[in-house]
Amino acid sequence: MKILIVDDQPLARKIVRTVLGTGMHEVWEAGGAAEAIAMYGQFLPDVVLMDISLGEMDGIEATRRIRASDSHAKIIMITIADDARSRAESFRAGASGFFLKDDLTRLPEVLEELRDR
Repeated sequence: MKILIVDDQPLARKIVRTVLGTGMHEVWEAGGAAEAIAMYGQFLPDVVLMDISLGEMDGIEATRRIRASDSHAKIIMITIADDARSRAESFRAGASGFFLKDDLTRLPEVLEELRDR
C-alpha cells in the first residue's frame, strides 16, 4: 500500500511510520500542506494520513484540494484536535477517517479495511 504521511512535526511522522510497521507499505512524508498536495499528484498514494495543524495551510484545506483533484482520494485525519468542529470540518472536506495521535492502535486495521475497498 502506498501511503503519504503529512505532518509538520518530524517526530510525529516518525511515530506514524512506527505504527505502520515495516515492509508492508511504500511510504512518503510531507512536512506541509502544499508539499502534500504536490506529492499526492506525483505519487498517487492509496491513503493520505493528514494532520490538521500544518501552518501555512491546514490539513482540512489540503484535504479539500486533494479531493477536488481526485474524488476517490482516501484521506485519514490524524490530529490532537479532539473536538466536534474539527471532526465535522474534516468529514465535510472529504476525509475518510479521523484518528487522535494519542491512540493510533487501530490505524493498521483501518488501513487494511481501506485496502479491501
